[in-house]
Amino acid sequence: MSIPCAQDPENPMCFGSFSSCEEHGDEHESGVNKGKDHVVKVKIKSEIVDESSSQDKEKQMKSVSFPNSVQFFNKEDHFNQHSNQRGNNKKTHNEEMRYKCSVCCQDFHDLSTRNRHKLTHTAEKPYKCSVCCKDFRWLSHLNRHKRTHTGEKLYKCSVCCKDFRRLSNLKVHKRTHTGEKLYKCSVCCKDSRWLSTLNEHKRTHTGEKLYKCSACCKDFRWLSHLNRHKLTHTGEKPYKCSVCCKDYSRLSNLNRHKLTHTV
Repeated sequence: MSIPCAQDPENPMCFGSFSSCEEHGDEHESGVNKGKDHVVKVKIKSEIVDESSSQDKEKQMKSVSFPNSVQFFNKEDHFNQHSNQRGNNKKTHNEEMRYKCSVCCQDFHDLSTRNRHKLTHTAEKPYKCSVCCKDFRWLSHLNRHKRTHTGEKLYKCSVCCKDFRRLSNLKVHKRTHTGEKLYKCSVCCKDSRWLSTLNEHKRTHTGEKLYKCSACCKDFRWLSHLNRHKLTHTGEKPYKCSVCCKDYSRLSNLNRHKLTHTV
């Protein structure tokens, strides 16, 4: 049952009991509500609390201030949910996208993210390695770089227990165990385990040759082929037979030579 307030017809307020209505009427007579927001005692109905206990009845009453409005709730959790929602919405609307980049006008939720973003415009690198004095834009990059000096490898493969300095390297390594091939050629649909392998494969379709010999300007599709070609200019023979110590410029030639010792 809802009992309306008879003293405020323009903004009627209803109450769950005569005592609550009378108490509200006393506020009108004393001038409490003049020029102020309505202070409403909202009665929370409960099937668990014993209505005969005056102390428990007091626990069922919630006081909340609404500017020129009133809302009613049948359960305490509904009341609490509403109160939390009002607070969260107010924070969201007031603080959402408060920080703007003065260079590109991109908006950000918090100041730290905005300041981090601004470094991309200034090229500022505030983090310096104490060992080699190399500068970094992000602290996370500096911490990752430091492991090149310490040799620390934080990431371990759960299959073969191999250690890695970077998490990204561990994720790539795991594909050798799973056989997963994430990268597909858009031309022939060939699957590749590594992005670098896919990019190299794509050159077989485009005919692109990215690598040029500085001595004779000959172009090569793959870096390994360029490095092998350079040996023809330097005369270097890095592959040595362990039996007769004969040198070869190509590994394939060495392997073919070794067969002469096994016959």
